[in-house]
Order: sequence, then structure tokens, then C-alpha cells
Amino acid sequence: MPYPVYGAQRINAIDWFCGDTCAGVDSVFRVNDLNNQGEVAGQSNYTSDGSQGAFLFTGGATLGPYLLRPGNNDGWESNALAVNEAGDVAGWSFDCCADTGATHPFVKARNAPIKDLGIFGDTSLCYPAVGPCRIGEARDINDAGDIVGFAEISPNGIEHAFLYSANIMHDLNDLIPTGSGWVLNRATRIDNDGTIYGNGRLNGQPATFVYKAGSVQTGSPPTPTNKWGQYLSGISIIDSNGETRQLTPLLEPGIAIDAAVKINDAGQILVATTSAFGPIDAWVLTDRTSPTCVVTGSGTTGGNRYTTLTANDPVSGIATIGTSNHAALESIGERAAAYRHPARRDAGAGDRQRQVLA
Repeated sequence: MPYPVYGAQRINAIDWFCGDTCAGVDSVFRVNDLNNQGEVAGQSNYTSDGSQGAFLFTGGATLGPYLLRPGNNDGWESNALAVNEAGDVAGWSFDCCADTGATHPFVKARNAPIKDLGIFGDTSLCYPAVGPCRIGEARDINDAGDIVGFAEISPNGIEHAFLYSANIMHDLNDLIPTGSGWVLNRATRIDNDGTIYGNGRLNGQPATFVYKAGSVQTGSPPTPTNKWGQYLSGISIIDSNGETRQLTPLLEPGIAIDAAVKINDAGQILVATTSAFGPIDAWVLTDRTSPTCVVTGSGTTGGNRYTTLTANDPVSGIATIGTSNHAALESIGERAAAYRHPARRDAGAGDRQRQVLA
């Protein structure tokens, strides 16, 4: 894979949901997952009272908030923790026991209503009618639509891992041999081949597990790696050849990366940031080495090599420019609809060129 030339697209669902009306609230904005289409799942304020809702960022727009009880904005919250290649999101949402922090796992398939997965067969949003509520969360979803997470088996806080498949929630402990010594408490990841990872207890001791087709053993999930062999470490990208590159130079000066969340097979990187422009922000850094990127000049300036590239972003029409030498990458592209701060507004749409020193 060639060294990427990156463009950056800003994501801030707070802007989309309530804009300036959320100013001054205790802002919450989290990005949790990124699929190969560049779609992002997360959580954001959606009302000026500080309530937080699950969202999907897709096609330059923010969809949501996804709530099991829409219309009850005061304290009714949710979080989208995972998104698959179909754009289906999974996470948690408060049920009618919101005052106690009780949550239900949910899935929101594209072009379908949000669906309550229930708590091991019980899909009542108000269960029980009187007394403590049980909680659950969906933590991951694969491309087949299989979902994993955890739910309480009783209101006393004992959690069991679940697999939701073909519209049925299975207690993962019911799918392993009796007498194995395992109690599987939380499932946190499911791969497309059906392998499930999580944590629990083995013979009474904390342990991480790997489950597949009725068999369970100790183990941890492998480091998430894209098809090019790239993975993230801290706020750096590690190439397949072992070379480490810092991500901060890919963004404008003054933007600090708090976390590198995920890298996908398209070479896009999801990062959470803070800056003077927005105390809580996120960006998708996109590899622009494609047929739409054209080398328009190269040479040396003061001993520094540079390459000038120009590309017209098919979504926003804003040019994204960078250097083919990844040592000092810079990006200046943003989707126009995301520009809310005057200091961020650039010269407008259309192709532009800039020499970027490497």
C-alpha cells in the first residue's frame, strides 16, 4: 500500500443535533466505532439539558438520536458502541428505569426502527413493574448482524455474556460444556467468523475468554489490523513494515488527538480530539491516494522535498491537499456543512493547490 495522503473530515454531532443551544452544557461527545464505508457510531448531547443520544454519522450527516423511548428527552440517553458494514448500529439505551441507570441493549438496522433486544427474553421496557431493574448492553455487531454484549440475570448485578442471533438472545454460558469452570460475564467483540471475545471467571478467578462454536478457552482478542496490515498504537499508526507515524501532524495546528479509535480497510482513521475550535471533536482521516488525486508538481525547497497534489472531494467539493512524503502530512479539507466556527471557514469549495513541505 502506498504511503497515504490524508484528508480530514470533522464530525461533531452536537452541532448537528442542537448547535448553539447546547452551548454551556456539560458537553458529551464520544466516537466508538468506524466501518469500511467511513460511517461512525457514537454518543452526543442532543438537547440543551445535557441528555446524550446514540448517533450514526453517514454521508456527511448525523442520524439519531436513537432512543428506545423517544420523546422523553429529560435524562433519556443511549450510546451506539458498534457499527457493521451494513450501517447497523448496536449499543444501549435507558429503559423506563432511567432514574436508576437501567439500560437495555438495542440494534438499529439501516432503514428500520430501533429494536430492543431485551434482557434474556424479556423485552418489556419496564421490567419489573415494581422493584430493581436489570441492565444490559450490546457491545459489538458483525456483518451477519450477530450481536454480543452482556445482561444481568437478576437485579443483584450478576452479569452473563450474550449472543443475539436470528432474533434470539442466548446466554453464552448455556452454549459451553457443563462443568467447564467458566462463567462468561461480558462479551465485548464478535468477528465475522463468529469468534467471540470477552471476560469472565475461570474456576473463580478473573480471566479473558475466546469462544467459538461451543468451545471456550483463555485468550484475548488480537490487535485490530486492517487488510493492509496497519494498526493503531496510542496516537500513532503502525505500518505493515513496522514503521511508526504520528497522527497529530495530519490535522491542523492546535488540534490535539486524545485517542485514535480505529483504522479501517480503506485506510481511514477515526480520532477523538480537542482544540480551541471545539472542546470535544472527532475527525475521520481519509487516505486520498486514489485515481482522483493528481500530482501537479514536485521538487525541492530549501532542501526539503515536496509534492503538490490536488483532489476534489466528491462529497463536499472541497479540495484536499497533502504530501506524498508522510513525514509531515497536512490536510486542509473539511465538509462545508461541518463549518460552524468562523475561524474554521476556509476559502470555499473547488479545487485548490498548495505546496506542502515534507
